[in-house]
Amino acid sequence: MRSIAHLIFAVLALSGAAVFAEEVGKSQSAAGPTEIRIGPVSVSVAVTGSEGGKPSKTAYLGVVTGPVSPHLRAQLNLAEGMGLSVEAVAEDSPAAKAGIRQYDVLKKFNDQMLCAQEQLSVLVKAAGKDATVSLVLLRGGREQNLNVTLGEHDSP
Repeated sequence: MRSIAHLIFAVLALSGAAVFAEEVGKSQSAAGPTEIRIGPVSVSVAVTGSEGGKPSKTAYLGVVTGPVSPHLRAQLNLAEGMGLSVEAVAEDSPAAKAGIRQYDVLKKFNDQMLCAQEQLSVLVKAAGKDATVSLVLLRGGREQNLNVTLGEHDSP
């Protein structure tokens, strides 16, 4: 549980909030939530696993992403480590329905700059099924804003 809290702390620290970050709550119990405070904002995280070998449900966007290549990053004037390149979009996924395409560059998720695949995964899971999220992406050198309603699928 503490390792999950540290992962989320690291993701939030990457967003530029490290100066203000302080871990408030230690694991309340093996299944209890952990709270992380970043300045005036706090995030409560609860991690659940599958029971009895059954898959658990998790929020779902439906993209496979990777880092933006240095060449593309230079063309788009992106800072090093910022943005995620969309390598694939699952057919009939929330991302496909919203119009996200292969080769788009995801820049922001609900006004949070994206810099790591793991960060996007944590943000999607934290938002939850049926949440409508705002994505800023770059396509053809132009910034676009999309609203996506997240779905749900079985996680391993």
